Amino acid sequence: MTYVTPPQSGRGRLSGLLLESEEVEVRFEVPIAPLAEWLNATYRITSAEAEMDGLD
Repeated sequence: MTYVTPPQSGRGRLSGLLLESEEVEVRFEVPIAPLAEWLNATYRITSAEAEMDGLD
């Protein structure tokens, strides 16, 4: 499950990922601006069209 939080004081909006199992749950929260920059950088290296080219 992914989610976006409302702006936090001084932290801006956060993007989150929640992973759950029967025994445990873990939540990752990352500021949206650096996440977007990282995703854009990875897309420049490998586009969505070429992403699966090296897999069987």
